Amino acid sequence: QQQQQQQLQLQQQQFPQQLRRQQQQHAVNWASRHARQGDYSGRYVRSGHHHPNTASTMFHEVGGPRGTLRPIVIDGSNVAMHYGLHQTFEWRGIQEVIRWFQQRGHQQITTFVPHYRCRGVSPADFALIEYYKSTGQLVLTPSRTVRGRNLVPYDDRFILRLAQASGGIIVSNDEYRDLAAENPQWKCVIEKRILQYCFAQGIFMVGDDPLGRYGPTLDEFLRF
Repeated sequence: QQQQQQQLQLQQQQFPQQLRRQQQQHAVNWASRHARQGDYSGRYVRSGHHHPNTASTMFHEVGGPRGTLRPIVIDGSNVAMHYGLHQTFEWRGIQEVIRWFQQRGHQQITTFVPHYRCRGVSPADFALIEYYKSTGQLVLTPSRTVRGRNLVPYDDRFILRLAQASGGIIVSNDEYRDLAAENPQWKCVIEKRILQYCFAQGIFMVGDDPLGRYGPTLDEFLRF
């Protein structure tokens, strides 16, 4: 009987440790499962901080190995209209931006454009659209026409979601002020990870100090 009591006490002492290990493993499995759901679902690292909704483990989203190039998320409408001097939507502008980042070695480049922008394009632009769709560098956000009106979900939200999930840099001259209050993580992206630009004689140009003279260099800004 004494031996049984000792075994029972030992089991009671071990139970919290086993439960803690199970909870930690559950959290690890959860993060791994979500990270595998897409190329830009993000990676997760375990920290020692406690979270009110988990017993012992909290996961913080990070983007990639230190020093590697960040994904690029292009605000296609913003870029194309700037290239067209705010008069016309020019797909050539998007091509110039994608080419610039490819030459720098970026492999993860995603451009968001509302689907209705594909209507009535020239054969050359149509070929460009189909090519970038096939490479995954162009994502057409949903849109439809009802009684002559374009019903278009707000494409800025798609841009911010991907940039937040992937640790990416947004290429846009939009300041997204209307969305900064919607999500604290979006506010961080808006404040720290927007790359503004200009076109000079059709050439895509960005500053060497994207966050000001006391901020990171362009190369540092574009890396994790």
